[in-house]
Formats: sequence, C-alpha cells, structure tokens
Amino acid sequence: MTFELADALPPEGRNAILEALSRESRRSLEDGLSEVELEIQQPISAEEEGVDGVYFPLSCVMCRLVSLPEGTTVKASIVGREGLTGSSAFVDTSVSAFRTVVQLPGRALFLPRSQAAGLLAVPGMAPILLRYLLLLVR
Repeated sequence: MTFELADALPPEGRNAILEALSRESRRSLEDGLSEVELEIQQPISAEEEGVDGVYFPLSCVMCRLVSLPEGTTVKASIVGREGLTGSSAFVDTSVSAFRTVVQLPGRALFLPRSQAAGLLAVPGMAPILLRYLLLLVR
C-alpha cells in the first residue's frame, strides 16, 4: 500500500484545520472570515513585525522564511491547506518570528487580527491549534 500526501489533505477549496471543527464551530467563524486571492511572492508577514491576521490556505501555498545572522534566508516551513499562518495573532502578540510569502498563488480564508484571539474560544479549536503548532516546532 502506498501513501500519497494528497490523500491526507482536504480537497482543494477546504482547509484541514477548519474541516476538523464541528459544523457549528465552523459556522461561528463564518462572519469573521473573508476569502482572499493571494499572488505569488505576496508578503503576508515580516520578521519582527506584526501580523494582520490569520490565513487558512484553500488553494495557495505559503512559505515561512527565517533570516540567519550571517544574512542567509532559509525556508523554515511550507503551509498549504493543511494549516494556517499568522498564529501570533491568536496568542495576542504583535511580533512574527517569520517572514511569510506566497509560494504558489491561490485562495485563502482570512481572519483579521482583531478577531483572531477569539479562535481559542471556538469549541474544539484550541486542541486542533495546539496539535498543529506542536507539529511545526517538533
């Protein structure tokens, strides 16, 4: 039996984190989410600067970059429809550890920073977010 990464992802147009929520929990987020179209190399956040909100990719792919002291930039992670970017927004900090840019253009759902702290109050969301963040830092 072979394993294909595509089999583990939700269909294009859906985000795995949001899909893991109950229908009622997803509905409670609908008013705050807006669909955005993202272009290749569009900046999403800058290192040591604030994030404007949380992005849940639907068909785009984003890349988190880190600048090393000697001036080199490396890819720290890639985020597609399995995840999210802008996690510092829901823990109420204004600083991002990464520069995030769009690697492959497409669509995402966007939740403004002013509403992002409320993500942790959505029933079922906190354990999903904690598991996702744990996977990123392992």
